[in-house]
Amino acid sequence: MLQEQVIDCQIVSRETISAECLDKLKEYHLILKQWASKINIVAGDKEWGAFLRRHVLDCAQLASFIPSKATSIIDIGSGAGLPGMILAILGFHNLCMIERNKKKAAFLNFVAAKLEIKTTVFNRDVCFYSQKAEVVTSRAVADVLTILNLTENIREENGKILLLKSGQQIEAEIHKALSFKQFKVEQFPSFCSSEGVIVKLTNIRR
Repeated sequence: MLQEQVIDCQIVSRETISAECLDKLKEYHLILKQWASKINIVAGDKEWGAFLRRHVLDCAQLASFIPSKATSIIDIGSGAGLPGMILAILGFHNLCMIERNKKKAAFLNFVAAKLEIKTTVFNRDVCFYSQKAEVVTSRAVADVLTILNLTENIREENGKILLLKSGQQIEAEIHKALSFKQFKVEQFPSFCSSEGVIVKLTNIRR
């Protein structure tokens, strides 16, 4: 059961996930597989169990780092909706997914409408987005310095960035970024992957 695995991984503050939410996650997976053959989009694992472990739980663990009363969340380079769509399904309704690819943005809008999820999709480059966010998320989009540059105008003054990264590459990325930017960085081991890390960037200065 997804609920049990989420609790075992200490994700989502040990709260259970409703049956309705589980059904939506499964339907999202089915839609993702159907669209993967039509457009250039990452389908993830074809089997639900593998998709659950490698993608759903990996993205869901960000929920415990997002304040329950966060006023705004932006997921940049959402692609197939990882982690943005997962977080939206989990109940973060004040979330915007930024995806400049028209076909991928169409997919995200289709999923949101089909599953009746309260979220928005911005189909342009992030530099054209005018709203600011308390939390910015990203998974497999760019290196740390690039993420800092891309989000400079959409982060609130005390906003934070949450990244899902590979532990093998993150140290070099952070070292490079600190040569150009000032920020506090914290790393947390992934609950679901021995190779993954959650990177939290705060106190970011221009």
